[in-house]
Amino acid sequence: MSTLTTIQSTDLITNSRANINDNFSALNTDKMETSVLDTDTTLAANSDAKVATQKAVKAYVDGGGNPDITAAQAGGGILGTPSASNKFMTEDGFDATLATKYTDMTYPIVEATSTATANNSSAVSATAPTGTTAGELLVVFLYIASPSVTGEPSGYTKIAGGTTRGIAYAKIATGTDTFTATLSGASDDWVTVSYRISNFWDVSSVANIVTANVNAANAGSTLNPENNYYNRLWITAVGNSNTGYSTAAPTGYGNFISISSTAGDAGESSLGSSYKTARLVEETGGAFTTTGTFTLPYYMTVAVKASETYLLS
Repeated sequence: MSTLTTIQSTDLITNSRANINDNFSALNTDKMETSVLDTDTTLAANSDAKVATQKAVKAYVDGGGNPDITAAQAGGGILGTPSASNKFMTEDGFDATLATKYTDMTYPIVEATSTATANNSSAVSATAPTGTTAGELLVVFLYIASPSVTGEPSGYTKIAGGTTRGIAYAKIATGTDTFTATLSGASDDWVTVSYRISNFWDVSSVANIVTANVNAANAGSTLNPENNYYNRLWITAVGNSNTGYSTAAPTGYGNFISISSTAGDAGESSLGSSYKTARLVEETGGAFTTTGTFTLPYYMTVAVKASETYLLS
C-alpha cells in the first residue's frame, strides 16, 4: 500500500499541489475495483478475473465446497467417481476400490487336494493333485510314526519337521510331479495330504512363498512368518500314530480332510488338515476335534503369501 503525504500549513502552494497530485495518483493505484468482487457463495464463475469476498469464501468452506467432500463428511464413504476434476477418496473408499480391482488376487487359492496312504510300507509314494500344471505350488504333509526318511522326495524342499513323524514339503510344480521318499528301519504305515495352490507370491523360490513349523508339544503350532500383516493362506495339519484320528477342523478353519492308514487300528498313521485365508501377523493352527488315542501327535502350520498383497504397519 502506498504512503500518502500529509500537507502542512507551512507548505508552499507549489509543493502542496505536487503532494496532492501524488496522493491522488497513489489512491488511484491502490484502490479496489469493486466490479471484480464476487459474493457468490458457490464460486460458480470459476474465473481468474473475479475476487471472492471474505464472506463468500467462508460460506463456501462452511457449506462443504466440493459436493464430494460434503459426502465424505456426512457418510465417510467413497467420494464419488475419481476423475480429472474429482480426486478425493476416503480410506474406506480406497480399500473398496482395491478390493474390487484385486478380487482374484487377494489370497492364494487351493485349486485341488489329494491324499495317499499305505500300510507297512518301506517307501512313500504320492501323486500330485489332479490338474497340477507347471508354475503352481505344491505343499505336502507327511506323517509316519517311527521310520526315518532317508531318501528325500526329489525336487521338494523340506519346509518343516525332521526325519520322522510330522514333516511338511513344498515345491514349484513342473506339471509331471511325483512325491517319493525312502524310509529306513522297519516298514510302517504312512499318510500324506497334498495341496495344489495358485495365486502365490513368487514362483522363483519356495523360501519366498512358504513358511512353516511343526510342534509336538501342544494342540496347534504357532507360526509368525515375517512379523507383518500379509494376505496369506494358512494350512494346518495334525498327524498321529495309534487309534486316534481327526474328525473335524479347528475353529475358524474349513475344507476339512482326514486320512488314516487303518482307521481305529493301534498301529495306524493319520492326518487331519484344513485351511483358511486371513491377513494375520501370527497364527496358531488350533485343536482338531479327534477321536481315539493320540500317542505321537505332530501339529503343523503352513503360511503361503499371496501374489499381490499390501503391507499394513
